[in-house]
Amino acid sequence: MNVGVNVPSDISISGGVTIDPYASGTMVQDFQSVSAGTYNILAGAYSIEIWNEGLQPITANAATININERFKLEAISNPVTQKMDFCPAVTLIVPAGGAAKYQTYQPS
Repeated sequence: MNVGVNVPSDISISGGVTIDPYASGTMVQDFQSVSAGTYNILAGAYSIEIWNEGLQPITANAATININERFKLEAISNPVTQKMDFCPAVTLIVPAGGAAKYQTYQPS
């Protein structure tokens, strides 16, 4: 382990290509408690987690989430395209008498 090693602010590759370092940002978190209704969670999150906290099954993108169950999506690295595949949009449907909570983490 090297302590105190200076890291260059950018890296140049022969041929004139320059790769800039990562810029810093802050991840955005959203947490909601919802009752009966339809809710649209935007695409592009690092992760989405939905909890069924009511007395009725709920649905997320047509998947049934039973009482006391969770539904989770996470971004993954796609080795074929060499890109991150972020979470899709989610349509959450909570019936009358139902209740749910959801949490998302979005890029900065």
